[in-house]
Amino acid sequence: MRAGGVSKIRLTSSLEGGRIQVQMPERRFLREVEASALELGEASALSDADKELLALALQLKPLGQVELVSDDYSVQNMAEALGIGYRGLTTRGIRRRFRWLLYCPGCRRVFETPPPDGLCPYCGSEVRRKPVEAHPLRGRKTP
Repeated sequence: MRAGGVSKIRLTSSLEGGRIQVQMPERRFLREVEASALELGEASALSDADKELLALALQLKPLGQVELVSDDYSVQNMAEALGIGYRGLTTRGIRRRFRWLLYCPGCRRVFETPPPDGLCPYCGSEVRRKPVEAHPLRGRKTP
C-alpha cells in the first residue's frame, strides 16, 4: 500500500472514531480575521484556508488553549496580532509582528486593499508589500 493510502486510512479512521472533527468558523470570526488582515496588510498574503483556520482558532480560543502550528509567517503574524497561540513546525517563526504597506513600485501609489489581480490599476505594475511597523512579540513559546 502506498504512503498516501495509509494517510487516507488514518484520516478516515480518525474522522469515524471522532478523534478529528471538521468544523468551519462562524462568519463573524471570519469577518474579524479579514478586517485584521486588511489592517495589518496581510490580506494579499493569506489564502482563504489561512483565513478560515485563523477564524476557527479565534472562535475556539475562549474554550481553552489553542495553538496553531504553521511555518507560514503571515499566519504567524496574524495569530500574534489576534492573541492566538502559535509555533512553527520546521522554522523558528517570526521575531516581530509587522504591519505591511501595499504599494506600487511603478507609480508609488499606496493601497488600502489589494487590487483583485495584484496589479496596480493605474500603471499595471505588480503591487508589493513592505513593512512599515514592527512590534515586539507578546511572549510566545519558542520550539
